[in-house]
Amino acid sequence: MIAAIVLALLQEPAPPAREVALAWKCAEGQRFAVGWKASAFMKVVAEKKEVGSFDFTSAVEGKLSIASVPRVGKAECLLSIRRQEVRGTMMRWPIHILLEDGEIKRSVGADKNLDDLPTIANKPIWFKLSPDGRFDLEGSKEAQDFFATMDDLAGPRLPPGPVKVGDSWDGAPGLRSSKKFSLSKVAGTYKLAGIRRAEGVECARITMEVDREVPDQGVQIRHEVKREFLFDIENGRCLRGALSWRMSGAGIMAGEQGSLDLKISFEFDLKPIEKK
Repeated sequence: MIAAIVLALLQEPAPPAREVALAWKCAEGQRFAVGWKASAFMKVVAEKKEVGSFDFTSAVEGKLSIASVPRVGKAECLLSIRRQEVRGTMMRWPIHILLEDGEIKRSVGADKNLDDLPTIANKPIWFKLSPDGRFDLEGSKEAQDFFATMDDLAGPRLPPGPVKVGDSWDGAPGLRSSKKFSLSKVAGTYKLAGIRRAEGVECARITMEVDREVPDQGVQIRHEVKREFLFDIENGRCLRGALSWRMSGAGIMAGEQGSLDLKISFEFDLKPIEKK
């Protein structure tokens, strides 16, 4: 009798996997403390000689405000930068730029013509954020340069409908090209890797991994990409994220035998500012 009951229980169909809907839920008046940290290393060799290199870290701190949210369409967001710092080497020359509260605190190895930098940085950056995480930047191109290359500015591209653990969906290229930077685009696939609690809320753990060779100006460039984000399911916002990207390859570049090694890492976090 007991064996029959156990067998019947084992034959019961498993409950359906839980589906979750992932979308930004912006509300007018919301404010967030936001921070980005990035590091980048590049070395380009041509005919056995180093012709280009940099190795630096960059950090930005600011405040993100939701100005308006239409019934249909994208939320109007305002990003105000409080602090921005770049430190490292450019062609092995030291560089250290620190801008804080609208003033230049350090300018080692920087362009001498920095008079307009505080004015540019103090101009808020407007952007429109859609429920699926896509965004459109507005404002001065100088202030956008740090952000224009990142498709994951505010988190990952979210799925078009409900998903369950193990489901995947197409992702954005990850790094954009801007007027100042030209970067190869490699699309990938996001995956709902799990659901866990973080900072007191239930979060979707979203990941992406890419390991692919892509032709770029006649050279096969290998892209190794890893991304991971925690998205607050109930409140509809990305808590934090991380990206690592390596591009490497060798071949004929600009008519000469050369090689490229580029490494980029990026971290992002978003915390709500409580109303007083």
